[in-house]
Amino acid sequence: YTPVDNAKTSMRKAMTEEEAWELIDGIPKQAMIEAADEKKREQAYKEIMQKNDCDGWSRIIKTIYLKNQRRLSEGKRYTARDDTYLRAAEDFLFRELAAALNVDQAEIRRIIAGRIKA
Repeated sequence: YTPVDNAKTSMRKAMTEEEAWELIDGIPKQAMIEAADEKKREQAYKEIMQKNDCDGWSRIIKTIYLKNQRRLSEGKRYTARDDTYLRAAEDFLFRELAAALNVDQAEIRRIIAGRIKA
């Protein structure tokens, strides 16, 4: 909860079901977050998280997921910093999508995976 006159917290309308499906279906076409180094990438993550935007959260998730897949194939582990941003972005986005689609938050990962692979 936040007071409506709070300038530090941005308020926006909740996502509709149609907007939720459009976002999910658009994930494969979304650009990854590009940054010259880890510090700049983290700064980009911070800025996106502060914007309170579902598209941004899904870009963070996609970027970190693909980066982690590459790291695992190279025999490397996830970075703790990436894991922190991944969890936060998933929590925010999955709650929003669950509300818009009227499903349990635990189902969102399965729904996204099914739509992307189809």
